Amino acid sequence: MDFLLRVIIYKLHMESDKSLLPLALSELALLVGFLAFLIHRYAAKDVPIYVRGFVVAAWLLSFVLLIILPLDVYDDEQENDLSADVYWTTLYWINFVLTW
Repeated sequence: MDFLLRVIIYKLHMESDKSLLPLALSELALLVGFLAFLIHRYAAKDVPIYVRGFVVAAWLLSFVLLIILPLDVYDDEQENDLSADVYWTTLYWINFVLTW
């Protein structure tokens, strides 16, 4: 999660419009809160904490792609050359490999 947060913050600091930083961080905070709620509500009590951690990490990697996608589209519309494609491709292939 630390890597993903650093990627998002780095990407947003490089853009000329800084108004997206609070939006992306609030989306990330809401996502982590929602995942914590889901794990707390639906996980059985006898499930070990490390299994819950793996589930949260897997869901977080998958859902972060949905947060990064609008930032990538915005980057393309602004015609900035910030190499957001590198982050998108990296996260995509990490998810692909981990699902197989």
